Amino acid sequence: HPQKNKRLFWFNDVSDDRLQQLYSHSACLLATSYAEGFGLPLIEAQAYQLPVLARNIEAFREVLGENAMYFDADNALDLAASLMQWLALFNQNNHIVPPQENLFSWDRSVHALLNQICYHDWTNPTQVA
Repeated sequence: HPQKNKRLFWFNDVSDDRLQQLYSHSACLLATSYAEGFGLPLIEAQAYQLPVLARNIEAFREVLGENAMYFDADNALDLAASLMQWLALFNQNNHIVPPQENLFSWDRSVHALLNQICYHDWTNPTQVA
């Protein structure tokens, strides 16, 4: 691609420090997966209040809900149109920015786990955790 290593980059085996630097110096996370198990990059982006443009799949919506812009694109032209739409909103400062409060954190995850362990009715097999 003509923009390779200019405005389009691919990184392999990125260290945590380098990944932090990339997130903090980016304008947007583009998540194009068709199938995703959890969406960890979306959560990491949210920790940096990095806007997200993500494919409209259930896993991504479950992670960020309305805190991201979603696209439905099956080809390069449709994806380009979604990117142009996001850029227009970004240039008008009218794009979606994740909230300051991180929806997922180690602290919240531990709290949720402890709530399940401590307050789950283990004597009732029909109770859903």
